[in-house]
Amino acid sequence: MGHIRKTIHKSSSVVIPVAVLLFGSVVYSHAADDAERLTEFLISQIVPNEVVRSPIPERKGMVLSYRIPPSHRTYPYLGRRTTVYDCAVAAIALAMTGEYDHAEKIIKGLTKSMPALPQRGEGIPRRGDLWFFMNLHNSYPSEKDHHGALVRTGPNCWAGYALTYCTRVLSQAKPREISRTAVKRYLAFAELIAQGVLSR
Repeated sequence: MGHIRKTIHKSSSVVIPVAVLLFGSVVYSHAADDAERLTEFLISQIVPNEVVRSPIPERKGMVLSYRIPPSHRTYPYLGRRTTVYDCAVAAIALAMTGEYDHAEKIIKGLTKSMPALPQRGEGIPRRGDLWFFMNLHNSYPSEKDHHGALVRTGPNCWAGYALTYCTRVLSQAKPREISRTAVKRYLAFAELIAQGVLSR
């Protein structure tokens, strides 16, 4: 899993990528208490939370990719940032563990973070693309400010899969609570992502 970023270690665990803990809870851990503890961690990373109390509206519901003390030197760069990959895999994990409402918060955030209209210009995502990483406390990257930003095919594929998988699970687990409009919206965004990937 080359997409999983390394944890920075000092005297204590300083930076904890969501995806690293995800594998500990869902794939490798057989201890129910560990799975529950790490599921709670994933839920605590969903914004708004104690770190990002007022996320920008179009990124509300996404997950912080790291938990970093404000005093750490990397905090200004990573402390309030998410990646599409972490959001996608966190949504899948939460759906797998029965945390349907929290999984839906994340996929809602993914759909809101996609540019609403086709964009043109160097470095600007095409329709169906998502920025690989995004700040949650401000609008970077955006169509007007995207220097250094990336669009990556792999994470976009994970986002499309998360939308499709979570929609299916939510439709089966709580058919009376998830609206047809929401189902159509999630699947439409997954299809847009697929079209974007196929157009490359």
